[in-house]
Amino acid sequence: MNITPEEMEKLMKLFPQEDLDKIMEMAEIEDEGVIPVPSKSMSTEQYAKSREASMFERMPLEETEVESIPLDEEDIENFPLEEVEVEEVEDEGDESLDIIMYSDFIEGEEESEEESSSQYYSGDEENSQIEILKELENGVKKGFKNGIWKPHASYEGGNDTVAYGHKITDEERDAGTFDDGITDEEAVELLKKDIDEANRKIRVEINDFDSFPYYLRQELVNSTYRNLLNKSPDTLTLINKGDFEGAAVEFINKVDNYKTNTGIRDRMDRVVDALNRYAQELDD
Repeated sequence: MNITPEEMEKLMKLFPQEDLDKIMEMAEIEDEGVIPVPSKSMSTEQYAKSREASMFERMPLEETEVESIPLDEEDIENFPLEEVEVEEVEDEGDESLDIIMYSDFIEGEEESEEESSSQYYSGDEENSQIEILKELENGVKKGFKNGIWKPHASYEGGNDTVAYGHKITDEERDAGTFDDGITDEEAVELLKKDIDEANRKIRVEINDFDSFPYYLRQELVNSTYRNLLNKSPDTLTLINKGDFEGAAVEFINKVDNYKTNTGIRDRMDRVVDALNRYAQELDD
């Protein structure tokens, strides 16, 4: 907005002479001519800044109280003002802060240790046990078709087996629990329950079982799941005595299937290796 000298003169007349004298006295101005004269191209804001700078250059250092200059509503309404266009600036906000905070949250989630749903495991131990038994019990996925597990004949005879080595009980057979089959999600949940049962059984048979390293506990549970370890009471006795090397020898002693069945042999060798490894660690 521009203002002419004539308009400025009218503006100056709006202020009482008494107030103008006080302002001139504060600025130590003897001649009113020192007040900048606005040019035709000078805006009101530019004139105000130039006048303020001129007055402050001459203002004394000591504190001076300045009285406010009263303006009548009529004076303000009559003062010529041009419309001022205000450009609206959209506040986009600082999205980077939210992104960083969310990123930190995700990182914290990824680094946190996964909790196990079983009381016998911590972290990802349960998942490790599940994946091993999936492969050992039914790596070929016998009985699995179109996303459904159906019962299949058990290798050892007797009641059928379903999914990952679950031997169907007489009660489940009579109730037809698995006649319509189960989904893979249900099969995994069934496996988890059977793993917990194996953990419960082995802790009854072996003293201080939880003091063993995880790799040994894992293989002993695998063997108990297949009912191999509980068929060798002498092996359990040697383990409880702390003779792990002797237990490794006894475990495969007099087991006919160990020589004739590759799957059984490989599975039992895992236990033998774990027992010998722990015996070596104790000797060292």
